[in-house]
Amino acid sequence: MKFKSLFSTLLITATLAGCSSTKTFVDGLDNDKPSYGELYLRGSFTWWEADDAYKVVQFEENIYRVVVELVADGQPYDFKFADKAWSEGLSCGYKNKDSDEYLKLNKTVSANCNTPVDNFVFVPKESGKYIFQIDFSGWSAPKVSVFKM
Repeated sequence: MKFKSLFSTLLITATLAGCSSTKTFVDGLDNDKPSYGELYLRGSFTWWEADDAYKVVQFEENIYRVVVELVADGQPYDFKFADKAWSEGLSCGYKNKDSDEYLKLNKTVSANCNTPVDNFVFVPKESGKYIFQIDFSGWSAPKVSVFKM
């Protein structure tokens, strides 16, 4: 009888220990999430610096934006989203050169946030304020868009 009681106690303890380690593992994943709020829009218009005027702000959960005044002079604006240190996982350029490098107004392209190169290109058709957005929702690659205000 003591054996059954001891066995039952060990089984319950092992089950509870397994549940608590799973929770710790899942909690650990949340702590490893990059700090997307530390990104800047960096490009030819900022001399590639992390300028506070170009720091992203959270628009919705996992969606970050920055508003920029652009001049439509026919010249391309090269840019990417990156933190101050160009950190791995926080240096976001295009994912696929053929389909994602050149942005068109109100269109979405895919980003790769582990690239020190691969800059996006945008050529505005008219001068004014533009919203540059990066969306980290979902499990696929982040999405980048440009909208006219």
